[in-house]
Amino acid sequence: MKTKRNVLFLLLLTGICIESFSIDKINLSSSSSDSTTPNIAIDSKGRILVLWDEMDWPLIGIADVLYVTRENGQWSEINETISQLYDARNPHLFTDSNDWFHLTYDDGESETTRDIFYRSFSFEEDHWSNIQRVFLNNLDSSNPKIVVDRDAKIHVIWAQQYRQDGKTKIVMNSKNKEETWPETFENISRNENSSAILPCFGARNGNIYACWMDNRNGVWDLFFNEKINGEWKNPTALNESGEKYMPSLVLDKKGGVHIICNSKEGNIFYLRKANQTWNPPLIISTGFSPARFSDLKLFKDNTLHAVWIQETRSGVSICYGRATPEGNWFEPIQISAGKDADHPKIELDDNGNAHIVWEDAGLNHRKDIFYSVVTPPGSKPIAIFTSSEDSGIVPLTVNFDGSGSLSGETEIRSYWWDFGDGSEMQEGCQISHTYKKAGIFPVKLYVTNQQLLVGFESKEIQILSGPFPPINILVKKTEEGGLFYREKINAIIWTENPKNKGQASISHYNIYRRFNDPKISEFKKICQVSSQTFRYADRDFISPEERDKFVYALSAVDDTGREGPMGYALNPKPDGEKNAFKTTRKEIK
Repeated sequence: MKTKRNVLFLLLLTGICIESFSIDKINLSSSSSDSTTPNIAIDSKGRILVLWDEMDWPLIGIADVLYVTRENGQWSEINETISQLYDARNPHLFTDSNDWFHLTYDDGESETTRDIFYRSFSFEEDHWSNIQRVFLNNLDSSNPKIVVDRDAKIHVIWAQQYRQDGKTKIVMNSKNKEETWPETFENISRNENSSAILPCFGARNGNIYACWMDNRNGVWDLFFNEKINGEWKNPTALNESGEKYMPSLVLDKKGGVHIICNSKEGNIFYLRKANQTWNPPLIISTGFSPARFSDLKLFKDNTLHAVWIQETRSGVSICYGRATPEGNWFEPIQISAGKDADHPKIELDDNGNAHIVWEDAGLNHRKDIFYSVVTPPGSKPIAIFTSSEDSGIVPLTVNFDGSGSLSGETEIRSYWWDFGDGSEMQEGCQISHTYKKAGIFPVKLYVTNQQLLVGFESKEIQILSGPFPPINILVKKTEEGGLFYREKINAIIWTENPKNKGQASISHYNIYRRFNDPKISEFKKICQVSSQTFRYADRDFISPEERDKFVYALSAVDDTGREGPMGYALNPKPDGEKNAFKTTRKEIK
């Protein structure tokens, strides 16, 4: 990889002066062949996956999808994603709420016999899933896009050839993670004697919203369709005059639909649907924008972020634009780029920094993949919040308060909360949320000021499936018996946990035991004692020496049968000494 520094953001366009500052631009591919159509995705832990088409890999005339990852500030080596069937092209990425990266692409033996494929990846698993064919047919399938809804249902949309003369329509296939892909598809565009190409779409709570290019009226128009409550409506044209190209679509958190697109005239247009009504197209570019791709994303705070290609007196630039959910756009920030720049893509991290990738002329006069991080200038707010609870038993309602957040002289425009349990984000300075499942959940607050600068804070909430474990748990190696006979025992001593008061009525305690080596032994229940008992003597040993080989764990069980987490002692001490039980992250001390 190679780094180019001192890339200026200052360009003079049509009399508009944009504040300047420098960034790093990193060449991710540095290849002797063309690297094109990059995609970028970031998971909730800030880990980055960038992939692209690598031409002439491994043979002349075919392509494969290569990728790099970034974790803990370090980029990985370049890896192969597909190990392709024939010629993998047009990759598209989506990250779900469980930090799985979902990939779709088209692949085939020729340009007229391509199919749509799917794979997934996670940093925890550290490998790609098996290749799945989304749909098989004897005609061409191309340019897929993928989205995963909140219910974890996977949707893939693409352009499907339906006649031998090459005409295409927009179709969709969907499945749950463990299911197989259906052998049929849903017809979205419903065109009969025209072509529909380059789809984009979004999904929310089972409803689907799609946009694409369509020439059924003799020119390239943007068409839109939506699937509401399981039924597709009739497609509608979005532009009344002038051809529109290459749309990108996002859904906001309040039901709005947002689209940016290119145009024959050389402008970037923005369209917004709110309250079932489309606003007139708005030009958001500040210079000539050739017919190249753009990208639009929604950040956690419900603001819009877009990148597009723009030509100026100084050359070609990538513009980074930001807007409120009401469609009020700020002046774009510009990144100098080469004349061959195309396919810009954008993702944002939790701090509101924009991570941008694009293709451009690079090593050996071939196209390479470039990467930059853009932090808009200005003073960010400081997100601060408190919670009424930091742990508890499911179901647990927690009150959150972000009123301590700071923003200097600039007013805070929004507070958005991600509760970490897969539920929808909520807006408000003070808010409550009920956790309905056990786990350790990262709660995130995003505070945004009037300049759309973001402050971010995260804390963990621990939710137990049952009562809190007892506290002050001690293991003491001792003896008991009379004058003529004494028996070696392990005495386990504990006290009740006051956190259970008002949350759980303890029925009894379970006591577990295993050998020191967890590889050859698992915890087994050896006894249960009443809720009023706080001492147990384990004397079940084959020999006195065997006593030293055991560790113990305790859990509490409430009167509904719910068992909470347990603690365990790692290394019992010699006779006369005692060792406090240690806890794991799954347990509350």
